[in-house]
Formats: sequence, structure tokens, C-alpha cells
Amino acid sequence: MELLPEMKREDADVELVFVKKNNVAFTHPAEDLIFSAHFEGHDGLNNTFYLSDSSVSGVACAQQVRRPEERIGFHALTPSQVSVLRH
Repeated sequence: MELLPEMKREDADVELVFVKKNNVAFTHPAEDLIFSAHFEGHDGLNNTFYLSDSSVSGVACAQQVRRPEERIGFHALTPSQVSVLRH
């Protein structure tokens, strides 16, 4: 299997996390990257709900660790430093 280009990192370990939805229902369609929901359903009380577009979603995270002797600093990521993996 070939890795997506965004996942090929020489400076970090890439972790994959999978989220199973377990029939999560929403009152409105959801545009979230992980919890997107557009399948419309109805219960017996005339209520409309929306189910997930897929049963499982995945997130990839790059993990970097500094040795104790290195200077430690924290900074927020800018939108240009965040990639959305789509497959």
C-alpha cells in the first residue's frame, strides 16, 4: 500500500486514529470533517434526523518528540500548517 504524500514525514511519527460512529444521529445535516452526516431518517414521531455518511472516519496526526536537552517551546498552528487528508 502506498502512503498519501501528506503522510510521508521524515521528521515525525504519523499516528492513525479511527473513530467509529455507532449510529450517531444529528438533528441537522453535519458538515464536520469527521462526523459528516447527510443520510436523512425519520422516527415514528415525525422527527427528522441525520446519520453519518460513513461508519468509520480516520485522522492522521504527526507526532514529534524533543529530547530534554533541546529548548522547549510551544506555538499555535496556522491554517497553512494543517493538512486535510482525503482519500
